[in-house]
Amino acid sequence: MGAAAPAWADGVDGAMASGPRAVARAGATLVSDDNGAAILRSPGGLLRRGGERLRVGLGLVDDGVSYRPSELSYETGETEEMAPTIVDQAAPGGALHLSMVGTWRAFAYGLAYLDTASWARRLPSPGTGVVEDPALLDEIDRTFPHRYGGLDLDYQRAEWALAVATRVGDWLGAGFNVSIAATEAAETRHLWAGRASRDVLGTPIRDVVVSVDGRDRWTPGIGAGVFIAPPSLPIEMVLSMRYQARDVLSGAMEAASLVQSVVAPEVDVADDARAELTLPAQLQGHVGVRYLADRFSVEVDGEWRHRFGASAHWRLRGLQIGDPALLGEPLQVSLTELSSLRGQKSTTWATRAAVDAEIVAGFVWLSLGYAYHSGTGEKLTPGFADPGHHVAALGAEIYRSGITVVVGYSRTLAASRQVAADSHATLRAVNPFDLGAPMANVGQYDIDRTIVGGAIEIAWD
Repeated sequence: MGAAAPAWADGVDGAMASGPRAVARAGATLVSDDNGAAILRSPGGLLRRGGERLRVGLGLVDDGVSYRPSELSYETGETEEMAPTIVDQAAPGGALHLSMVGTWRAFAYGLAYLDTASWARRLPSPGTGVVEDPALLDEIDRTFPHRYGGLDLDYQRAEWALAVATRVGDWLGAGFNVSIAATEAAETRHLWAGRASRDVLGTPIRDVVVSVDGRDRWTPGIGAGVFIAPPSLPIEMVLSMRYQARDVLSGAMEAASLVQSVVAPEVDVADDARAELTLPAQLQGHVGVRYLADRFSVEVDGEWRHRFGASAHWRLRGLQIGDPALLGEPLQVSLTELSSLRGQKSTTWATRAAVDAEIVAGFVWLSLGYAYHSGTGEKLTPGFADPGHHVAALGAEIYRSGITVVVGYSRTLAASRQVAADSHATLRAVNPFDLGAPMANVGQYDIDRTIVGGAIEIAWD
């Protein structure tokens, strides 16, 4: 399996978005973290410790999807047993986390750089070119049934965050943060520019390959949170909210017919063709409670996220697609909008729990974590499949003379989903003429995700 990761991607799947320490606890570090993750998610948590500290963290994610289409995704009469299994071919993805926390008078402050999202899909692709043998068209249809649901998908997000916190009494601390995010996205898929009344649905000779990309270097965010630690009780609590403005990504567009033929769609891409993707603004809420004993602790966290506005769509400029129609009336349309492969639910959530136990006094702690994520995908597609799933994790922290070393491992438990042809979860290929289209996502999805993270912290007074 390949690539990168909703497992550290934006929002409720954010174990890695919270740093390598969170990997060992399946993301359950809202209360206990006081480094980069706290700067972004719970700024009041910077008050858990005094002094100065610097942390560097790295993570590696091996995450992918395998897709086995059913016969209705072909609509050519093949049996399901003959369908190939499509496997993600992207390389594992990585993330960097840097944070610095310090104190000044009655304030704690922190600055962090966080790779908060890293997602990549690389599915087998037929490319473009001349197909002279009609039998090869059948081979393309059989070998690449996923092409209407996405071939390539990239999504990367990095954030700079600054937070300040101060105590309000003996048991309450409050903080706020500001952040700036840089986001990049790219997608490739096939459209089907045919006529259901004339063509066999899904025949590759009517395919158009479209690639779009975009980037936004300046998306602001703001958040606030409180840290509650009653002196008479062995508990700590965190409540926080964060608002992230919408992203507007702008970039290039490319398009071409899959097959070079007099009966293939005519594709005209202007010299100034552009693509623009708007990702809706988001509001996040976090709540966590931690119980502290002499040699162990238990933490339970919850996270909720709401996106304002409709699912993401690419706006296109400068793309015309025509049907030469050797028999019948010719057609030509300007394609101005294309739904993003990365369609997401308007509301997502997660719940997490972790146990830390001191194995060697003052030296080694071991951690176990569990999480359930509602999943972020609005509908499953080969290019973006992120259903609800369970996560198990373990890790260790080693302390020595102001130096802390953290290692963590987490794995998604078996996550399989079936999209049936008669369910509300089905999608059809995009047809610029709106004259019928083949299925794009019917079949069996199996999600496999493993994360490994490590960090080192140096602390001083």
